[in-house]
Amino acid sequence: MTLDQFEDGVVEAAKAGFTDYLERKLHRLTKLLTHYPPDSMTLHTHVEHFQHHNAFEVKLHLRSPLPDDCVSEATSHQLNKALDVAFDKLEPQVVRSLERLKE
Repeated sequence: MTLDQFEDGVVEAAKAGFTDYLERKLHRLTKLLTHYPPDSMTLHTHVEHFQHHNAFEVKLHLRSPLPDDCVSEATSHQLNKALDVAFDKLEPQVVRSLERLKE
């Protein structure tokens, strides 16, 4: 899974910290998707910083062999919190998609 892009307003220090934090969270998805080869899945991330509101927006888009693409987004004043909320929205989508395959 890969980290795709940051908007220009996101500082380098936040990028490095975010990337490390994201890699630690990826095990939640890889644990659910163990039946698929890792190279068949791509997690596209988009991070944007709104200077006027001092807030971060994180968008996640998981492309995988599952029947549906899973997409989530969250906004928070803390970058890691926005990622946490986006992951919390993405994970149930993956579970639902896996359940549809079993039916």
